[in-house]
Amino acid sequence: MVPTDLNLYKLRDELLEVSKLSQDTCLHSPSYIALTGRKSAKLFSGYGSKLVTCHHPNKDKTILVLPEIGEANGTLLNRAILHYIAADMQVQLVRVQHDYMSTLIQEILFQQERRYHDFSFQVEKRLDWAYPVRIFDCERVIERKGKDFERLRRRYNHVTTNHTIDCVPLDEFRHKHQSEWVDTLFKSPILEQKVKSMDSDYYYKLFELIEHYPDFYDGLVFFDRDQCVGLSIWEAPINTESVSLVNICNLNYQYLSIFQVVQSCIKAKENGIGFLNFGGSETEGLDRFKRSIFKPVRSLTLLSAQIMFDTHRGRLRTHNINPAFSTISALENRP
Repeated sequence: MVPTDLNLYKLRDELLEVSKLSQDTCLHSPSYIALTGRKSAKLFSGYGSKLVTCHHPNKDKTILVLPEIGEANGTLLNRAILHYIAADMQVQLVRVQHDYMSTLIQEILFQQERRYHDFSFQVEKRLDWAYPVRIFDCERVIERKGKDFERLRRRYNHVTTNHTIDCVPLDEFRHKHQSEWVDTLFKSPILEQKVKSMDSDYYYKLFELIEHYPDFYDGLVFFDRDQCVGLSIWEAPINTESVSLVNICNLNYQYLSIFQVVQSCIKAKENGIGFLNFGGSETEGLDRFKRSIFKPVRSLTLLSAQIMFDTHRGRLRTHNINPAFSTISALENRP
């Protein structure tokens, strides 16, 4: 088991060369991994499984460990954990599906209990899946039929009635502006604020990836006359599902984000994509917006947990993962 530096072409091949694909498309998405691991990321292979680890984009000395894919029997996961604990790094399990967290932690307890005297798990919600991942069916969003989609129809029509929004394909926009396309986007009001925020490195990294791997990406740039008012970008599909990477707009345009999602689904479906993974949400309001307007066809409840080891105590303690989900008890290890 040797950690290796990431290359998107190689990474895509590696992540798809497993015996079983995960329900969480992001675990097979080279773009998601490169963006989450924009400080650095490693791919671990062995024991019939693969997993990726990333330096936390917002915390120092913290490693994010994504779930194993493939055989996923816990062996590779434990080896990866030991690799980083030996390097004196904080370890955080991320994007673990709700119904698998108990099993995963028991696997770690079973394999680690003789190596460490004390460890506990604490769920945290700093990352973007405090609320479930939502996957949209492109065809349903495009057709907008029935009572369930009444609000979507009404708000989409509001935009088309009050504005004339041009939808320019991302590759066409890049071709028109050549080497200036990134600067042109960052000069637009929708990205000016992002440059000043802690999210700016996400966008810089994404645009760098698009420069190096243009065939990985598709998207739309939205204009009202000559002003850029919105941007949507998604990754090339895994089977028929694609991961949405950006959906931002000028908030002065009411319901423009809804218009963008519909137009993105139209373009994605033209290229053989059946589903768009719009990820999780950091707030209840954003999650409610996704659920009530677009009626996701699939949702994934994800958890994360920090592993804390203490080699100076003589017994294992009992800790709650999160009472709302499950309670895991570590076995007592009395001297």
